[in-house]
Amino acid sequence: MEKLNIVSASTREQYDLVRSCVNELIKEATKLGMLEPRMDNEYLSEIARLAKISAEYEDEYMNVLPLREIEY
Repeated sequence: MEKLNIVSASTREQYDLVRSCVNELIKEATKLGMLEPRMDNEYLSEIARLAKISAEYEDEYMNVLPLREIEY
């Protein structure tokens, strides 16, 4: 697993790179069985770190509203 050397995203290009890396890590971790419930590994840590960077960019620059919980 290759880690992306980035601590924050301030441009759309950086944001797109972070999102792409998250997607690739999810694919790779899924193939290896590393996304099982209650697992703690480097894939989950890196996905969480990059997802946080992505969410921070969305909050700051994209005005993305959080998802609402739907009650069934």
